[in-house]
Amino acid sequence: MKEAGLVASANTAKEVTYNPVPLAKAKEALPFSFQAPSFLPYTSSGDTKAVIRKGGASGKEQIVLNVKYNRSDGQDSRYVELTVANFEYSMQLVQQKLFDEAFTLSDGTQVYYKGIKEGGDEFATLTWKRGSMDYQLLYRNVRDQDNSAVKQALLQVANSMKA
Repeated sequence: MKEAGLVASANTAKEVTYNPVPLAKAKEALPFSFQAPSFLPYTSSGDTKAVIRKGGASGKEQIVLNVKYNRSDGQDSRYVELTVANFEYSMQLVQQKLFDEAFTLSDGTQVYYKGIKEGGDEFATLTWKRGSMDYQLLYRNVRDQDNSAVKQALLQVANSMKA
């Protein structure tokens, strides 16, 4: 990983977390390419920041990227968050069958949806694997939203993913 220009905000013996950086800078720093949404179900603020965490055992650098797509209006607390990892990070939800439905994206990728439960989490997730990369989209603060609409929004975002 190219760490020039990245500033560690937390550093332990096992993991380094870097301060948020613009998404373009994160793409330059990472040793892998990843896909990001070209569509969001709202107007983004354009100030998209990414947080990179690096750790790993047995000589393999394990990297997790978190990208929060803030809304431009500031009136609504709902937002989409993308997590990408170069190792199996989110797929345990699938392995443990902690998802509600499986879907196939337009490119043939199998994705797994975990919806909003009454009295449960404030977010819905869509999880999948593409090559060696683990992807997860979260739609946060959607507890009071229609589950079907949230699901369709996440599927639309996932179908818009581009390198």
